[in-house]
Amino acid sequence: MRADMIQYLKMFQKSRQGGFTLVELVIYVGIFSIASVFLTGTLITTLRVQSKELANNEVMGQITLVIQTVQRLVRDSSLIEKVYDGAESPSNLTCPTSSQFCTVKLRMQDPALDPTYIRGDAAGFVYVKQGAGDEVALTNDRVVLDSLQFKKNDIAGGHATLQVDSTMHYNSTSQQLAATRSLRTVVGRVNAAVFDSNLLPGADNSYDFGTASGPQRWKEGHFAGNVTIGGNVGIGTTTDLDQILTINGGITLRTTDGRPECNSISRGTFWVTQSAAGTKDDVEVCAKNAADAYDWRTIY
Repeated sequence: MRADMIQYLKMFQKSRQGGFTLVELVIYVGIFSIASVFLTGTLITTLRVQSKELANNEVMGQITLVIQTVQRLVRDSSLIEKVYDGAESPSNLTCPTSSQFCTVKLRMQDPALDPTYIRGDAAGFVYVKQGAGDEVALTNDRVVLDSLQFKKNDIAGGHATLQVDSTMHYNSTSQQLAATRSLRTVVGRVNAAVFDSNLLPGADNSYDFGTASGPQRWKEGHFAGNVTIGGNVGIGTTTDLDQILTINGGITLRTTDGRPECNSISRGTFWVTQSAAGTKDDVEVCAKNAADAYDWRTIY
């Protein structure tokens, strides 16, 4: 029995010296295949996660750039002039909630940047145009703009604010790269309104400049040129304005200048000539007599 066992071990050692047995080879191949499948699956999953993360980062980066640019331009502006949809026109002053793409027009103190437009379009891009410069795209073709909506909010006694709503998605047909982001913010101006061009209303004879009796009255007005008024004027009163000029109080006429010529242009002018001490002042009016001659008529 002992001799048989020794003989068997010698034969086994000889067979091992010749290579793997078929059973061993099958086992090794199976283990390698299982390990390969596992490693391949792990690699594919890792690549998918990385690609998804890149898509998310791209969308988030571009939508953040748009929002931050709008915030900066609005804060630097002198006026949020209007928000509209489609082509600009004097009567186009709103952007309905049903519209996906709005345009905001900002007035800037710097003439080179005035006016500034920010808009989105159906092609999927966001654009900025400042002054006479070219329109520049804020976004690229790696993302698609789904909507860019603006809403102007007027605040009594304060600066207007602009509400911004934007949605973008990654530009890919692969469901594995599907990434969509939406952001909403409200930004207000920080600068006082400064204009370097005409200040015009959106419609003729439709809007007021302050209120008659408060609490939203302007304190003082200073003009370097002429002031023309199409209606009646009240001084010291806000009621009974049934005449061209209604004054509650006295009128003071003081002048030390030389009296102008009385003619058809100065007709109806009252003039007070201040005299030296001990001499009365003269009060005169420029009027025409029956002979159509113009002259200063003494009242006092």
